[in-house]
Amino acid sequence: MQNPDTASTSFTIRYLSQQGKFPEALSLYVQMHGSGLLPNTFAVSSALKASARILCKVGGVMIHGQVKKLGLCKVVFVQTALLDFYSKIGDMEVARNVFDEITERNVVSWNSILAGYVRCGDLAMAQNLFDEMPVRDVVSWNSMVFGYARGNDMEKACTLFREMPERNPASWNAMIAGYVECGKIEMARSFFDAMPRRNNVSYITMISAYSKYGNVESAIELFNEKGEKDLLLYNAMISSFAQNNRAKEALQLFDEMLQSNANIQPDGMTLTSAISACSQLGDLKFGKWIESYMSKSGIKMDDHLATSLIDLYTKCGHIDKAYDLFHSLQKRDLVAYTAMILGCGINGRAKDAIKLFEEMMNANIIPNQVTFTGILTAYNHVGLVKEGYNCFMSLQKHGLVPTVDHYAIVVDLLGRAGQLEDAYELIKSMHVQPHAGVWGALLLACSLHNNVELAEVAAKNCFELEADSSGYHSLLANIYASAGRWDDVKRLRGEIEVKEASVSVSTPFPLWDSLTRPWSNMQENNLCPEFIGLNNSQHGVLPLFFSINPGAVRESDTSKEAASDDGDSPKHSCNCLGRDTIANAAAKIGPAVVNLSVPKGFHGITVGKSIGSGTIIDEDGTILTCAHLWGDFHDFSSASKAKILKSELNKILKSELNEQSYQQVEVTLQDGRAFEGTVVNADLHSDIAIVRIKSKAPLPTAKLGTSSKLRPGDWVVAVGCPLTLQNTVTAGIVSCVDRKSSDLGLGGMQREYLQTDCAINQGNSGGPLINIDGEVVGVNTMGVHKAQGLSFAVPVDSVSKIIDHFKRNGRVIRPWIGLKMLDLSDMIVAQLKEKNPSFPDVRKGLLVPMVSPGSPADRAGFRPGDVVVEFGGRPVGSTKEVVEIMGDKVGKPLKVVVKRANNVTETLIVIPEEANPDM
Repeated sequence: MQNPDTASTSFTIRYLSQQGKFPEALSLYVQMHGSGLLPNTFAVSSALKASARILCKVGGVMIHGQVKKLGLCKVVFVQTALLDFYSKIGDMEVARNVFDEITERNVVSWNSILAGYVRCGDLAMAQNLFDEMPVRDVVSWNSMVFGYARGNDMEKACTLFREMPERNPASWNAMIAGYVECGKIEMARSFFDAMPRRNNVSYITMISAYSKYGNVESAIELFNEKGEKDLLLYNAMISSFAQNNRAKEALQLFDEMLQSNANIQPDGMTLTSAISACSQLGDLKFGKWIESYMSKSGIKMDDHLATSLIDLYTKCGHIDKAYDLFHSLQKRDLVAYTAMILGCGINGRAKDAIKLFEEMMNANIIPNQVTFTGILTAYNHVGLVKEGYNCFMSLQKHGLVPTVDHYAIVVDLLGRAGQLEDAYELIKSMHVQPHAGVWGALLLACSLHNNVELAEVAAKNCFELEADSSGYHSLLANIYASAGRWDDVKRLRGEIEVKEASVSVSTPFPLWDSLTRPWSNMQENNLCPEFIGLNNSQHGVLPLFFSINPGAVRESDTSKEAASDDGDSPKHSCNCLGRDTIANAAAKIGPAVVNLSVPKGFHGITVGKSIGSGTIIDEDGTILTCAHLWGDFHDFSSASKAKILKSELNKILKSELNEQSYQQVEVTLQDGRAFEGTVVNADLHSDIAIVRIKSKAPLPTAKLGTSSKLRPGDWVVAVGCPLTLQNTVTAGIVSCVDRKSSDLGLGGMQREYLQTDCAINQGNSGGPLINIDGEVVGVNTMGVHKAQGLSFAVPVDSVSKIIDHFKRNGRVIRPWIGLKMLDLSDMIVAQLKEKNPSFPDVRKGLLVPMVSPGSPADRAGFRPGDVVVEFGGRPVGSTKEVVEIMGDKVGKPLKVVVKRANNVTETLIVIPEEANPDM
């Protein structure tokens, strides 16, 4: 501004204040004072307004001194501005002095002092002032309604609301917000519905309320109801999706906001929610795009955004990038430190976690119990016993009392390291009563180290604390078995059978009768077993329901000999198998089946080759195969040998993958073309690997089908390409769609296979298992010595999920909480309630028959007999839904609602850990 004078400068200050540019207004006022110009009353009142809005106490107090010096203390709107300033910063003593000095008080003056007392929570003084007011306007009434609503006194708030001579949207919004704070969402919605004129604040308040209590569908309904949407409304809905683990929908709405209206530009809150959604999905690519969008759009990286990005990068394994952002923070608060500490823990960098903790303490940032939970979990994750124990002992030095969960983590840490006596002494020293999770951690450690004496002590306490749990009996029985105490094993297993009988459901007579009939009789009587609802196959329990479905049995299902029917017909339908059906199916996929040859050797010397097959599934040269081509571990009868070999294979595929000798894979197509392939990724636990080749000419590809629709008795074809034989084709039927790895003597976490009678040998291992339409339904992996005549394949639906993990995370992330769950139905619930009248009144949910001792679920407070009705903020009725909700979320708290005996409802918070596939 050239040649500024008092009038022009004062006008500019007033204009900036009116436009909400409060820092600029205050800065110009300081410049005006420094230039020697005397401010007028407009400049003073505008500068005081700016100080009040940005809570600049120093600036406002200095202006007050100038007001006295300039003799403006008796000017009404200057006094009102001073009163508003002190009320907003909470200095009610000075505010009252200013108010008392005002000789000509107007309604604005009364409203300012009234709002100050309400803001400070002094409702008694506010009520006295309200009663003394000579004139009240709607702002006066709104202040009192808001005060009582914020104080959760909705009875008084409602009384005042009814007495109001006039109401505006703020009056209604105050009532809605009050009922939301009290948790009375239905009352809040009734006020919302009764509003004569709703504004965006009304919608945002209700959407945020529904989000807080997990009712996202109602929030969506309100969002869609609002015609014209602004940024704040989009922010509320995107945040609602992100907070309720519906990350994909959050990002879809974010994209819709960017596309639908060029006038709506995201702000820091929008991007914070979007980044949080990326963290939940592990979508680093989208997160990086948001970061670049911020740079292009000129959006400043504030601490909230940086902390969100830190969370994203740590969960995606990019700790160095997270560190860069962490060091760029202007103010590192407890949230930022905790995010980094947890991130380092998840990624196995416990030393960095403790270093960050020490930095936090040196910065005088007081840790809370959650911070210590993160550090202790990090130490437990990597097995650093001494450091973890010392960290635990430092809790009390920081003025914190260890929780039972802290003890459980340390007992688990000591126990896994073999320090069982130390773990036991720690339990005996506890100042609080240990729960079953603490004793369960000790019992689990005793099972790992075969300590019978301490196991009996731990088990005795577990039995007393959770008498209904059979899991602890099973664990102790296994310990007795390891020690050769077979009489004790027999006794405990008898007790287990009694306990399981109290929650198991017997097989209905019609189903048992049908299972004992000859198949021909069933066909004649048009009986078909129909399995509904409860998927108990993984627990060794028969399906529970049986229905009579006339005509349901198809002719093609009655016998394997159907292959010979109508043999002269080259065509087939879904009801019959023609002479050329299998040949046609094999011909469809044949060109896409390739031979893989992997050099074997050591120290650069090739001593042989591993031969297998694969399937080209994408035109970019992506080949699907099995991981054991780099080291066979399936046929080992000894679990320890298999574990050793897996360790060696890990070294090859993970540590040394970049070495040329391990990167080479010779790929030969059936048309004679040969390529050098590269191992892109591999998951040893599922035995799935991805190889890629580059070709300028087009490549044949196979079509992926689905394995979810396969049934026992369906025809399938195993195809391979062992090179010298070209295609090998063996046909058979599916004999089991969910054969468990534990049934086959395979170690590690439970996984399911397709079981067929198609022949699998070394040459066609890794090749496709196809249906009669030529679609890939599985990846052939192995034969097992204990299951002669049978072969096994990884279902293609599982393979698709593994590939998605590869794309998002670079590896497969498997969350683990340590629960066994059984799907419930109306009939099962009725039978359980008949046996136990205190069983909760539920129509659907998941029964928890067992909680693994020392698991995340155990630490969260789950009990055998719980019925899970909500998981991650969503109602659930099947184990599949729980698995889908967890996805690949590790280290993220999930809210779970369970029903217990006599309809007691409990809300638990469980934090999934990344599973160890070999455990």
